[in-house]
Amino acid sequence: MPRIINFLADFTLGFADGLTVPFALTAGLSSLGQTKTVIYAGMAEICAGSISMGIGGYLATRGENVAARREQEAADSDAAASGTAIDGDDDDNEATIVSGLSVSLGYLLGGILPLFPYFFVSHVGDGLFWSFLVCVVALFTFGFTKDFLLNNKGGSKDADGEGNHSSWPRIPSSYYALAKGPRILALLAR
Repeated sequence: MPRIINFLADFTLGFADGLTVPFALTAGLSSLGQTKTVIYAGMAEICAGSISMGIGGYLATRGENVAARREQEAADSDAAASGTAIDGDDDDNEATIVSGLSVSLGYLLGGILPLFPYFFVSHVGDGLFWSFLVCVVALFTFGFTKDFLLNNKGGSKDADGEGNHSSWPRIPSSYYALAKGPRILALLAR
């Protein structure tokens, strides 16, 4: 189970960044008035961003693993006395690769969404409008779903400690999370 949680955390990081950075680029390039320019530059940015984010995810996980291993060795006097190397084992190497790939995949999928409308419009202004709508809907849906699924751990506990397996108690909190989006947009519009 921890592997899927790590994958989702890394994917979320890449997806959120993949939605916002390519949207900002395509919005800026829309001022040039050429749909093809927006598409080509957007595809190049998504490729570069996926590679960069994937390498960043890989290196971050590798650094966390090395730091955890050093901490463990410092606590374990036998390991510290034997002078064992701090090279990663197969599980750590697999975790670092999966982390990098999941961040990269999230960025790729998130980056395609704001670029997607430009493939179907002839006027760049229409592409910008639809790209904005796609991004807003994707961010709200993603945030709402993430909050609802991650914070609904098998239902809430009532006063007697019994599990309440209904998802209704989570709905008001999820609506609150959904309402955060317009507030963030209002702050960004300043």
